[in-house]
Amino acid sequence: MSGAELLALLPVLILALGATGVLMVGAWWPKRRPLLLASIVIALVAALTAGGLVPPVAEVAGMFGTGPYARFFTILWSLLAALCLLLSGRYGDARRFPAGEYPTLVLFAAAGMALLSSATSLVGLLIGLESYTLVLYILIAIDKTSARGTEAGLKYLVMGIVATGFLGFGIALLYAATGTFHLPEVHAALAAPGGAGALGLAGWAMLLAAVGFKVSLVPFHLWTPDVYQGAPAPVTALLSTGSKGAVFASLVGLLYGIGGGLVALAPVLWALAAASMVVGTFCALRQDNIKRMLAYSSIAHMGYALTGLLAWEQVGREAV
Repeated sequence: MSGAELLALLPVLILALGATGVLMVGAWWPKRRPLLLASIVIALVAALTAGGLVPPVAEVAGMFGTGPYARFFTILWSLLAALCLLLSGRYGDARRFPAGEYPTLVLFAAAGMALLSSATSLVGLLIGLESYTLVLYILIAIDKTSARGTEAGLKYLVMGIVATGFLGFGIALLYAATGTFHLPEVHAALAAPGGAGALGLAGWAMLLAAVGFKVSLVPFHLWTPDVYQGAPAPVTALLSTGSKGAVFASLVGLLYGIGGGLVALAPVLWALAAASMVVGTFCALRQDNIKRMLAYSSIAHMGYALTGLLAWEQVGREAV
């Protein structure tokens, strides 16, 4: 990797290296509030760097883009991490969150979300998705005094493994169908007349099933209410916004540009969107727990967002 590519990745490096520094300092000086404040500053510096830096290259290692779209989401996830840490002050003190480990994990999650949102290849998509998902497994179960938190972490782990399996198989099938991991080339191959084929459609179906698990589209949503309820409140906020937002940002890159290449899957996607809107809305009305209500509300909102993507045109992308 060249120096220009490292410079283009500077905001993500600030998050990752800053998180490592906080973890090392926390091992010798476990003061919760100073480490939390330092982590907030690191996240804000990463956001400012992403906003002010003009990347010298358009793509890093053929896997991650550095354009305005990627920079916007890097800023957004960095600010979200800062807000999550800010909300964790008294909450973390009351539940005795680990002084160094908790802010470290939040910063690593933001770095993974930034990579996922900027992915321009199927391999980059897998790296970004797993880098922040592994962090969320720990964050969800970080409250050792909560049995529900442990249960939520285990449920998210099991469903995450299933989703990763679908994602891996989908990527393998798409590579077999197109001969490339690079998304623009995959788009071109699948958009060509007869280019998708049975193998390509199977790959896209498995890839979209993995995305369905991550963004809680019906019928892949069953883990969501229990995980939202069991996770600590700041982690639930991060999970419901950053986690789903990063996956959906990558979904825009996956679907946009294929056009008619996925006509065969369009009815299935419309059905998923409609089911998510209906099930999410009506189930939310029956909840007496605010976290579970917000979980079902997020399911409905993912259906609305998917409807915009299915317009296939620029106006649909802008609507999302």
